[in-house]
Amino acid sequence: MSTLLTPLAEAISTIAADANRIASRVSAANEKQSGKLIFETIKTSEDPKIVKFREFEEAALAKVEAARKQVEEYVKANLIPTGETISDEELETLKSQHKDMRAKVKAATDLAKMQPDYTEEWLKSLPEMLTFRGNTGKASGSQTGVARPRLSGVKIDGIDFVSTKKDKDGNIVPSVTFTAVAAEIVKREKAAGAKDCALTAADLFAAAEATNSDWRNAASVEFSYAGKTANYMLTVFPQQASE
Repeated sequence: MSTLLTPLAEAISTIAADANRIASRVSAANEKQSGKLIFETIKTSEDPKIVKFREFEEAALAKVEAARKQVEEYVKANLIPTGETISDEELETLKSQHKDMRAKVKAATDLAKMQPDYTEEWLKSLPEMLTFRGNTGKASGSQTGVARPRLSGVKIDGIDFVSTKKDKDGNIVPSVTFTAVAAEIVKREKAAGAKDCALTAADLFAAAEATNSDWRNAASVEFSYAGKTANYMLTVFPQQASE
């Protein structure tokens, strides 16, 4: 090492150490004020006042969930007309039949697209096909289904949750969906011993809708899910049109 490099390295080390001390102070100050640290402290502290609050919160959430279930049962029994009951066996048969019908329609429209006189207007003139669950789909022969609500972020118990997926190029990219959130909660429940947990994306969507019918246009919506082993506070951030 040259005689010049040695003093330069010493000077850089001194400056870097001073800069790192500043950065550490700022980081520590920010961490002390962060919502994440506050949330984690409330969740884990054995301070008697905090323990008492956790017990109160758990009991309150359990009461809310129990009251909601009672109201749901009342609504189903008294306010919603009784519809046809389909057995699991018949449901599987109908699902298979519906799938075959969609495949036949797609094959027919694919053939039509190869004809010289085919037009998009012809495709749009076809009758609309419902999804298997009865939701409005698109024109016959096109991909069916309703638009899934898009999320820009989700917090589970105050902590950011992000999953990943493969994009069309095979790259792993961040992804936030109700499906991923439901899968995460199911994983936590099963790890805690609730092997029969069957939470779905549709359940979470319904909970968001019940909390705020216009939640898609809100900055965020907060609701809880009472699992068998724990209560989960979810904060959902809908993706806005401009995003």
